[in-house]
Amino acid sequence: MAYLLFLRKRIFFAAAILFVSLLPAAAQSSRLEIGVMGGTNFYIGEKNKVPFDAFEPAFGGFFRVNFDPRWTLKTQVAVASLRHAIEQSYIDFSSRIEFHFYEYGRPSYAENKLYIFTPYIFAGFGFTSYESDYGQGSFTANFPFGLGVKLKLFRRMNIGLEWSMHKLFTDKFDYVDNPNQLKKSVFYNNDWYSIASFFVSFDLIHTAWRCRR
Repeated sequence: MAYLLFLRKRIFFAAAILFVSLLPAAAQSSRLEIGVMGGTNFYIGEKNKVPFDAFEPAFGGFFRVNFDPRWTLKTQVAVASLRHAIEQSYIDFSSRIEFHFYEYGRPSYAENKLYIFTPYIFAGFGFTSYESDYGQGSFTANFPFGLGVKLKLFRRMNIGLEWSMHKLFTDKFDYVDNPNQLKKSVFYNNDWYSIASFFVSFDLIHTAWRCRR
């Protein structure tokens, strides 16, 4: 347990450093957005090969730096629990680039071609800290990707739905490492987890996009 608490402190500290480092750039050329998310998660591996099975809660917080109406950098910290033969909790810290299918924002005199609703896709890189009831703990990298939809409900308020898959760079997330020593596909050689969530966020810094001709 002490090991997991130590990793949590390190992850939240890293998130805070990244948040502060992005403030100057956000103030000059982009919109900074902060929010919270909540939803469910599931795991795929040796102890569960059925997607969308054994849902458990997940929640967290995030911030975005919106470079323009199409491209966004999102950094997220999520805490979740799993039940697959053993009870387990984990922390996901990840950054990803989002691409909007429509130019997202609230239309104004300076920019009237923005849309208040858009689907989007994303991919990035992250880290996972995990621990089971057995007191074991570890740390691994993960590759997150997925899709979502977002709506600008008010001038500074956004809501949306998001679904992500996280490919772990380990086969020991469930503490079972190919017990039968079988040659399996990449999909089953590594453990995965998925998070589906609803989010609410607020624009902290509002900067009009450059007027295009």
